[in-house]
Amino acid sequence: MSRLWIDRLRAGGEALALVDCARFEASEDAMVSDVRTAAPWLITYRALADRVEAFMASISRCGLGPGPEPEPEPGTGRGAGSEPGPGHREDEARMACVADAASDAIGFVLACLSSDVGCLLLHPRASAAERAHALSVARAGWVFEANHLGRVASPEDECSSRDPNPVPRHAHIVVMTSGTTGHSKAAVLTESALLASARASERNLGWKADDRWLLSMPLAHVGGLSIVLRSVLAGRTIVLPSRPAPFVAADTLRIVREERVTLLSVVPTMLKRLLDAEPSAMAPSSLRAVLVGGAPASTALMQCASERRWPVLATYGLTEGASSVTVQPYGTMWSEDAGSGVPLSDVEVSVRDGRIFIRGPTLFSGYLGCPPPFDAEGWFDTADLGRLGPGGVLHVLGRRIDLIISGGENVYPREVEAVLESTAVVEAAVVFGVPDPEWGEVVAAAILLARDADLTRDADLTRNVDLTRSVEAGQAGVSPREAVDLAMRANLAPFKRPKLWAVCREFPWTAGGQKIDRDGVRSRALGVLQCGPLPLL
Repeated sequence: MSRLWIDRLRAGGEALALVDCARFEASEDAMVSDVRTAAPWLITYRALADRVEAFMASISRCGLGPGPEPEPEPGTGRGAGSEPGPGHREDEARMACVADAASDAIGFVLACLSSDVGCLLLHPRASAAERAHALSVARAGWVFEANHLGRVASPEDECSSRDPNPVPRHAHIVVMTSGTTGHSKAAVLTESALLASARASERNLGWKADDRWLLSMPLAHVGGLSIVLRSVLAGRTIVLPSRPAPFVAADTLRIVREERVTLLSVVPTMLKRLLDAEPSAMAPSSLRAVLVGGAPASTALMQCASERRWPVLATYGLTEGASSVTVQPYGTMWSEDAGSGVPLSDVEVSVRDGRIFIRGPTLFSGYLGCPPPFDAEGWFDTADLGRLGPGGVLHVLGRRIDLIISGGENVYPREVEAVLESTAVVEAAVVFGVPDPEWGEVVAAAILLARDADLTRDADLTRNVDLTRSVEAGQAGVSPREAVDLAMRANLAPFKRPKLWAVCREFPWTAGGQKIDRDGVRSRALGVLQCGPLPLL
């Protein structure tokens, strides 16, 4: 981090317990590359500070700098806004950075924070239309890409001239969130929210002198951004993979072992691939915590990881919460009762009518171009469904937008997906509702077959089968299709079982290559859905 930012934090009394200032005057490793890259390298914190300050000079030459606005009120997530400072044009209010996880991109993001300038994170794999939309919504006048800072040519402003939700022009990050319909939204995370999130994470995980965190998530996502900021604020080492995308389990396991990675963040799909890459191996010995989030993880997956000594910690988070909201306490063994963990310090979680609300200092300031999304008391509706268990443990049931109501009964897609994925037949599943004139909606499932699955040898699934038999294919004469049927009948009420099926050989993925593109799967599956039992290939 720039020495200027560290000095400012020190002077303002911010994060004194979190920031190890001494490391910024020493030759501690800030970032290291995978040793098997074409030209392995490392950057010390002293060198990183010099690089950041050089970027700050470039930003200053663009005419951007601190704005006069105050920080948002603590704990409300709502920022106070005002007009840009002298010399600023509205369409030049922010920088943009193609966040490709390269050391220069990381340095530029840190320079924006140190310069009190907003920074839009652009995904390196975004389409031209997605990039144009993001630049327009964020009113970014300059783009940093491939170590070059260039002007944006007259961006078309998609926001009104008077933003209904003005946000601070002090240091902040703009992260594009996945939209449920149409374009994605631009969520604004202030410096204070990012610091509060890093501080809360530190209180749960702590820091060890030899900690090294692998940047396994895209920098353009809040998960990757949080890895960088947590590590830099604590003066710990960030390990950069040889190729940021797509995710390759074998490469990740090798890097973890060779670079002695201690902290790892993954989504469930990544964890499953890591386990499948070495089916009989225990976890790398260097790991002390593996944060699992981004989507609900199945009980079977977390149990398998725990049995193989992976130090998994279940989490629940979202962009609007500056990453993690709830986390399983560090040092505890995973169990079903762990749910998605408990709220981090200073973060409040409430469940009303089955909907998850959050409030606290880590909360974002709002979406650019949209009205404030907070109620009168500062609570934000996450659009996720859940319940609170004993001890404040949060159990996430799914997205409200994904909830299926069939014949008046609520069906949570994640519950059905977890049952399907518990068999040896199904690699991944996406369950969704399809409009039906009689039932309102019927349950449909698109399944990605495991590599060795063969449904063609199965008999009709509608025949009676012995529910006492193993649900695992290949055991006691149970065929793959029978395994799926047995699992559903043993674990799901009839109204929860899919009536429509699409069998897939591949699923589309999000731009980061780490999450299943649920909307994309649904769009593809709608044209090939078949009624009745799981169809033959």
